[in-house]
Amino acid sequence: MKNPRVSILMPTHNDEETIVESINSVIYQDYQNWELIIINDHSEETDAIISQFKDNRIKYLHNSGDIGQLNAINYGVPYISGELVTFLHSDDRFNSSSSLIECVQHFQDITLDGIYSNLRIINEEGYFTGFLRTVPSVSKNLLNGIFLLRGSNIVSDVFFVTKDVFLSVVLNNYLFWNMPYWFYEKTDDKKKIGVNTEKIVDKSTNSLKVLNLKKVKPWYDYRVYKNNYIKSEVGKFETFNGMLRTTLVLSCFIDEFPFSRLPRITEYLIKKYGFSISRKRKYSGSYFDLVCSVYRGIYGEGCVSMNTYLKAILDYYQNYPSSNEIKIPTELIRNCNNWYKGCDARKFYLDVISEGKLDPLYIYIFKHANEGFNIININRKEDQSRMIDLLKFLNIMARVEVIDFQ
Repeated sequence: MKNPRVSILMPTHNDEETIVESINSVIYQDYQNWELIIINDHSEETDAIISQFKDNRIKYLHNSGDIGQLNAINYGVPYISGELVTFLHSDDRFNSSSSLIECVQHFQDITLDGIYSNLRIINEEGYFTGFLRTVPSVSKNLLNGIFLLRGSNIVSDVFFVTKDVFLSVVLNNYLFWNMPYWFYEKTDDKKKIGVNTEKIVDKSTNSLKVLNLKKVKPWYDYRVYKNNYIKSEVGKFETFNGMLRTTLVLSCFIDEFPFSRLPRITEYLIKKYGFSISRKRKYSGSYFDLVCSVYRGIYGEGCVSMNTYLKAILDYYQNYPSSNEIKIPTELIRNCNNWYKGCDARKFYLDVISEGKLDPLYIYIFKHANEGFNIININRKEDQSRMIDLLKFLNIMARVEVIDFQ
């Protein structure tokens, strides 16, 4: 790949104090064949700042409102023209002027899907404080590790990949469904994650694939604040929603040995050596315990941070597996205005905690969760795909079947 253009996606939301430094870390790169796609996610004072930069390689976009980071990145996807794609938070930066040229050189290996690295941590003032370290290599064995760590991503979300891989894998895994970008299920039609949690059957891990990623020298400075977004209630919810989805997807393929549930030992082995032990078969333990372990990892031991959805999901898995079937009235589906994906977790959370904003379809499903169900019956074939995605978002492992209600 000779002199490829690098498309850099930069979502921004009220980062007026740091975005100039972030943009300058791109402009001052020794490697100049790049485009910077900035997506203003409803920031009021960003326009005046961006207007100072007179560089036609900078594309400045506005989305329709405060839609969250993943949706903001998605908004910029149609504007990508480069052969390589990465992203840069508007409060982070490339750590040297040689960052891009060093990254691009690795793609002389045409078999490479992407690169990753440890992240350099900087504080609020921009001073280096240490490293956020990741695994030494990416292999299928890491799928065991991410399952044992209950969906906690052990490879940084800072992707740097070819455009083909971005569009076929990263876009669907990470930007649509808020799962790690680096693994997918090989399907007959195209290369992307296709694990349908409504079909709970024993699956072979041979159908799970990982990207060909190379670990390289750190190029990215990651800013850490005392009150990071992830510590807020909405941040915790977004994290829980994505980690639970990842865990449930992998549970279709991976079981564990009892001693592998020792979290500190497991985490040490995985992060230090990329090593973990599990069994290649469908998870055989209690799904309620599995879901609770993800919940505790985010909210802490003994924490009761409960909303309508969290209560429903715990109730559902307390009765899982179930032989019950429920019917969804067609009018509930027809009148539903919001069909969420993983990238919409922020909006969903705000709708859940705002009385009267959640569509009746979701309330109906939550109502039946305390009894459990294995099959959701609907009346129209054209609604099946949307209902499957709805269950995937809600992290409910049930089938969707089309029947005649008459």
